[in-house]
Amino acid sequence: MLASQIRQQAREALAGKWGNAALLTLSMGVILFLMNWILGFIVGLVPILSFLISIALLVIEIPISFGIIASFMKFKRNETVGYADFLTTAFANIGNAWKVAWSIILKTLPWVIGMVVSIVLLFFGFTASFVTVFTSISTPAVASASTGFGILGLVGFVGYIVCLIFLIPKTFSYALSYFILFDHPEMSGKEIVEKSEQLMQGNRWRLFCLSFSFIGWAILSALSLGIGYFWLMPYMITAMICFYEDLTGGSTVVENTPNVEDNNPIQGE
Repeated sequence: MLASQIRQQAREALAGKWGNAALLTLSMGVILFLMNWILGFIVGLVPILSFLISIALLVIEIPISFGIIASFMKFKRNETVGYADFLTTAFANIGNAWKVAWSIILKTLPWVIGMVVSIVLLFFGFTASFVTVFTSISTPAVASASTGFGILGLVGFVGYIVCLIFLIPKTFSYALSYFILFDHPEMSGKEIVEKSEQLMQGNRWRLFCLSFSFIGWAILSALSLGIGYFWLMPYMITAMICFYEDLTGGSTVVENTPNVEDNNPIQGE
């Protein structure tokens, strides 16, 4: 399907649910804000804990991303979704989320290392060249050193661009990993990442076009002082779910069933 068709399918999936979708997004934003505010308050009282809290936030950030995707996948499939389900899902799936993240890190590590090395060469080469050019000493040796440092900086710049060119398509290749994890938690991280890579073969440009097609909505949301993001976020994530289900041949919709024990439920329909 084209990007416009996927967006239309997402709008149809959200028909009659936009208010609940915005409420779900708002609840996520409020909970994350309060969590970060409380942790920041603790750091203010006990600065020595700042490092440990930073590590804890880093560890939970990946599962929270999965929890948000999982909540919207349930919402799109007409399951009951609670206000804080994304957080409970995150804590319940720290291991699963990180097994996928670690597999992605291993896949992209060579290019990330290459970018880091290139940045170091770029900074050192051009800085050293600049210093030697403006030094008060003017000798053939200094001129030669300046040229050498300039070439080193140029090599770093070219290396950075090359690594970036290869890394960006890689990130698109693994974009469906958490969606696959939701449907197949029994799979290993390596299997999930490889499955995403397989699904995205020949479809990375389609995903780029789909992502880019939301730029106008993003600008309008920014002009609305961010209020529009409460509707844009579910729209974008639902479009990604439609994109994923299109590549996998669709998914069985789980019928919504009442749950009297679920506090503050947000119905998928």
